[in-house]
Amino acid sequence: MIRRTPLKTRSPMKRRLKNVSFEELAYRRFIKLQLCECCGIAPNHGIRVEAAHTGGIAQGKGTGIKTPWKGMIPLCSFCHREASNSYHGLGEAAFCWQNSIDLPAVIARLREAYGAASGACLSTKAWSVL
Repeated sequence: MIRRTPLKTRSPMKRRLKNVSFEELAYRRFIKLQLCECCGIAPNHGIRVEAAHTGGIAQGKGTGIKTPWKGMIPLCSFCHREASNSYHGLGEAAFCWQNSIDLPAVIARLREAYGAASGACLSTKAWSVL
């Protein structure tokens, strides 16, 4: 049988930008420049520090629903997702207990450091890369 309608060409998937505030993007970049809260590794030479969303269980969020950006902490990809004892592998409560992380204190410290550094750091070239 001969197809009479031409096949549609699919355009490559484009990254959809959601409505994200400038402050959220700046805070996310600030978090990605910090040391991993779990192992203390710095973001360099292929080691990626990610902005991990926290507080999903405490705020009653379901799977796949991200929590507010003000609760992000820096975790390397290994501590965040890849290891069996990672944040996603153990869950928030067990991960924090195992690694002796006090999330409210860490988040408060990061927000304070961001507030102190935001004026000086926003003009550097490091902020131009996500």
